Amino acid sequence: MTREKSDLKEIRKILIPREQFHPFPKYDEREAWEALPQTIRDQYLSREQEFLSYESSALNAVKYMNFYRTGSGGPYQQEVRPRREMLLGCTLAECMEHKGKYLDKIVDLVWAICEETSWIDPHHNNHMHDHMLTGIIKNALPDVHDSCFVDHISASTSSLLAWVYYFLKEPLDEITPMVCERIEYEIYRRIYIPFMTHDDMTWCGFYGHKINNWNPWVLSDILCADLICVKDPDERAKFFARVLEKLDIYIGVIPPDGGCDEGPGYWFAAGATLYDALRMISAGTDGRLSFFSEPLIRNVGEYIAKAYLYGERFANFADNGPRMKVNCRTLLRFGRDIGSDFLTSFALSQPYKDEYTIFSWHMSQSLWDLFLGEHLPEPEKPFVPGCWWFPDTQTFFGRDRKNEMQLAMKGGFNNESHNHNDLGHFILLWKGEPVFPDLGCLSYTAKTFSPFRYEIWILTSAWHSCASVNGYDQHDGDNFRAKVLEYRDDGDMIALALELKGAYVPEAGIESYVRRFAFDRAAQKLTVTDTFRLADETADVESHYITVAEPEIGDGTVRIAAGEDTAVLRFDAGAAAASKESRDLEEAKNAWGTENAWRTVLRPKTAAKEHVIRAEISIERSAER
Repeated sequence: MTREKSDLKEIRKILIPREQFHPFPKYDEREAWEALPQTIRDQYLSREQEFLSYESSALNAVKYMNFYRTGSGGPYQQEVRPRREMLLGCTLAECMEHKGKYLDKIVDLVWAICEETSWIDPHHNNHMHDHMLTGIIKNALPDVHDSCFVDHISASTSSLLAWVYYFLKEPLDEITPMVCERIEYEIYRRIYIPFMTHDDMTWCGFYGHKINNWNPWVLSDILCADLICVKDPDERAKFFARVLEKLDIYIGVIPPDGGCDEGPGYWFAAGATLYDALRMISAGTDGRLSFFSEPLIRNVGEYIAKAYLYGERFANFADNGPRMKVNCRTLLRFGRDIGSDFLTSFALSQPYKDEYTIFSWHMSQSLWDLFLGEHLPEPEKPFVPGCWWFPDTQTFFGRDRKNEMQLAMKGGFNNESHNHNDLGHFILLWKGEPVFPDLGCLSYTAKTFSPFRYEIWILTSAWHSCASVNGYDQHDGDNFRAKVLEYRDDGDMIALALELKGAYVPEAGIESYVRRFAFDRAAQKLTVTDTFRLADETADVESHYITVAEPEIGDGTVRIAAGEDTAVLRFDAGAAAASKESRDLEEAKNAWGTENAWRTVLRPKTAAKEHVIRAEISIERSAER
């Protein structure tokens, strides 16, 4: 898509000269800055003392090494992230106030960031050395002889500095031109040269790495740096053309249905940064190069509204938390650009739609949002959530007729981005309260993105609503896949059948394992039927149902609190036995507000080559008890 438009001769014709690139009002264009809503201005002007009293501390090499030694990059991040947030805050406050009060602090912060040995996060220091596949972390500190990598943190840093340059070059030059010249220099050596001279960036798919959100995130940010800070017109055009070429690698792996296999929690780092990149491409060419009419881009945008379940809950498959507030301003802009009433009505229907937060790591996105005004309009059309099947990513998101029971189901394969081993897994909510949830993930460490990822319990199928056979849980890898046997939507009844034999190693002895979902939207009932055909007789077959509320097991029933009501799972007590076990949620307990996760296990009572374990899930309302 974008590669087709990357011809350098054509780029030279349509690319706006650097001096004419003007997506936002500059420092001396007072009308736009003074028209910003007072509530937004107060977010920054009220923090004057905090901004002006902030002092950058010297960066400690041992703190950078902490990731190498312990697997946690936290201590170093706690030093560098505030610098960027303070620079962002001071820049916006100065643009809003226009009194020169913050300029000296901005000089200090820009210089401190430019003096950092590396802008690359400790987690990513060895990505060019392929530690994600080998598990070997080569260097404890940045290698100054091998500074050829750009991660999304260094890209975001370059974008932040570029926007400081864009807004404040004239007043900073009056203090000393060395500040903006230093920004030009650092962006050229840390971003321009590595990007233009290395084709083996991991986020372009090299070394066997999967393409994910890093690609559009990095490219959307470094494109800003190019458009603003690269002076030579020919170099600027070549960089722009190369962005189009590399962005097409990401677009090429997006499934036609627009699904995000990283889950909705990562959509703002993936689909939304793709939108950022496309918006900046359009701005850099004065609209002469636009991709918003492409059906694939429309599908990418609408995915986030379709993955919505209830309240602040989305279908949080993969490394996603249980709750999320969306950036309504970005979604509104995206919906308008692709002409989607569905996406715009979703954005405008959220009760928190007027909230505004700006982030230094998505600064371009935040700047577009800044000038939308204080209050977003009411939707012209009401948002109507529905039921959605994504055939390419094998995911379903939907609800019953009354939107009281919300359901998400998935197939897919066990090497998706931010993958969990979770084929056949499902999420069931009742009025937004978790009945059978996805537990999410734990804080990232060196193990999270390494060959040892699935030593982390919460990422395994054992702690998803999946099955275990002969002691074997699902395995990770490209070849471990679900096969869709049937998807049918008859309005009141939705049926999904998955062959899941391919999720397990041959040693599990599975000849066939089919999970069938039958979602009766009118009766508000979900039936999950697991049918196993095995090579040998065994009773070592388990269907797992994960909850965050302790289940109450009775004779053929499992009862789970669902807000004020109760979910009841019914099974054949003559054929299967139920048991329960718990696991400490560790730091995930903060997200769920409880200490433990619970696993209900349904297991056949006798050995056989074939087993059927059926669970019928319905709701018992509090008024009925």
